[in-house]
This record gives sequence, structure tokens and C-alpha cells, in this order.
Amino acid sequence: ETGQVIAALRLAVLADDASGANEARADRLLRTDDGMEAGGLIGASIMDNTAEIYSDFRLDAAGFGRFLLIGRDTRPHQLGRSVQRIIDIEVGRMMAMLAYPEARDLTNVLREIESTLSGLVARMDIATSSEEPEILQDVIRLSAEIEQMSTYSAYRLDAARSYRELVRQNLHDLRQSRLGWLQTPTEFLERRFDPAMNFCDATNARLKSVSERISRASALLGTRVEIDRERQNQELLGAMNERAALQLRLQETVE
Repeated sequence: ETGQVIAALRLAVLADDASGANEARADRLLRTDDGMEAGGLIGASIMDNTAEIYSDFRLDAAGFGRFLLIGRDTRPHQLGRSVQRIIDIEVGRMMAMLAYPEARDLTNVLREIESTLSGLVARMDIATSSEEPEILQDVIRLSAEIEQMSTYSAYRLDAARSYRELVRQNLHDLRQSRLGWLQTPTEFLERRFDPAMNFCDATNARLKSVSERISRASALLGTRVEIDRERQNQELLGAMNERAALQLRLQETVE
């Protein structure tokens, strides 16, 4: 059975032709067969100026990302490591971005849960003892709902953070320096990739915050129910004491 494609890229490794026109060369080579031009070329000198990397971080018609690696005084094992890092950056970026639609949908659900929770907490202040079981049931329902969401969503969002760190580490290991006026891959991803990951981190923190608020509301309501139960027990014991005292006085009168 054919699985879903997470990331696909075309990466060409070429030798420097010493013409000094690598940027124009990259712009020409990154054009696709269907006439799609390289837009917003991104590039950097890497590995202590022994190689150059170019891309536009766009997908071609077949869904492939396109990268060009031009080596100058680069040993084969250095080129191999650079190729692996580029692949890891692209795969890690795509894996991390799987969490973004999840975080976006989760935000809408959390907004509804927060509104419901606020209403329940406000209702607790004015609720009578007879309403407490109903409120407690609603809080338990919210707790079950947020726990179910956390089972999958928190895992996906935590995984996105790990992939983000993988991307950052590989970008750092490329040891980039600027090529003319071109944006470096790190600069491009800081503007496009990092905001999405920051949104995922904020959503994950919000999920945990809502879960903690529900736990506090449940504990608060449980304490209130326990206090009411203790009060009722005290009233019952008081009534029993009064009846016992009355019975004792009646017995003394009879005697």
C-alpha cells in the first residue's frame, strides 16, 4: 500500500566552474520543466566558504522542493554531510509543519472550552447546593474532553518542537555566511517557518493551561461540595444531639 509523501526534494550537486556567476547559474537551473521560474532565490556560502547552497523553498508541479549545492574546495565526505543536513532540514521542516493544521483546529476548540469553563466558574459563585451536582458533571465532561484532546494533540505539538530543534541544529551546522544580497536559508526560515512553530508552541501552552484551569475548577467545586457535606453532617449531628437530649429529659420526667 502506497503511503503519503511527507517531503520530497530534488538536490543537485555541481562543481564550481570558477565563472563567479553561481547566482545566475542557480536561478537558471532552479527553473522547472513546466516553465516555473525560481522565485525569491535564497542562498548562502556554507561550510567555511567551501560550498554554496541555493533554493527558493518552493515546490515544483510534482511537489518536490529544489536545492542546488555547488562545491568548491570541498571534500566528498564534507559534501555528503552537507547533503544529509539539507535533507534533514527539509524533512524536519515538513514533519514539524504537520502540527500547524492541528494547532489551528485546536485553537477553535479551546476557545469554546474556555468560554464554557468561564461560565461554569462564574455560575459556581451563585449556585445553590442543589445545582452543584450538575455543575460538577459539566466540569467532569470538560475534563474528559480536554484529556482526550491532549492524548493526541500534545504529542503532535511536542513532536513539532523536536523537529524544529532538528532544523535549527542542521542550519547551524551548515555554518552559513551571506552571499551578496540573498537571504540565507536561516533568515528565510526565521520569517516563514518560526512564526508557524511559535503558534504551535503557544497552542500547546494554551492546551496545558486550560487543562490546569479545569483541574483547579474541579478541585474548587469538589472542596465546596465537601464543605456543604460537612455542614450537612454537622446539622444532622446537631439534630441527633437535640433528639437525644429531648429523649433524656423525657425519660427523666417519666422516672
